[in-house]
Amino acid sequence: MTETIDIPVTVTEAVVNNSSPSAQVMAILKELQTMLETLVDTGEHNYVDIRSIPLAPGEMENLKQILGNGEVDAIISALGPTHVTETSIPGIWWVTHNNAADEIISEFIEVTDLPEILKTQHHDLHAAPGRFKQLMSEINPES
Repeated sequence: MTETIDIPVTVTEAVVNNSSPSAQVMAILKELQTMLETLVDTGEHNYVDIRSIPLAPGEMENLKQILGNGEVDAIISALGPTHVTETSIPGIWWVTHNNAADEIISEFIEVTDLPEILKTQHHDLHAAPGRFKQLMSEINPES
């Protein structure tokens, strides 16, 4: 017969205020600071794959709270929604990719002037003049 054993478990959460972030959150913030300085100095873009870092409960929320929200928030619909949010620090973006079932499949903090996913894709741009010409002929067939 199997006997049930009570094992005490304590769940702790990271401090969720700006004055006392965990060592892990501080390490991420310092890395972002270095990436931001590199972006400004050299134009080199970089990112942190936030889902690949083992974070304690509350640390993701703490990081989001510290970085805050900026002026730009976009949703891209491609194989599932992708949420792109500028943080309160220009050049630092929170990018969350979801699948069609709206489950998070990847999450990054990008340090860039503009996340790649927001830029017009090269092949789309080259097809644009033809599409625009077709639109113009549809609204004004005599031109």
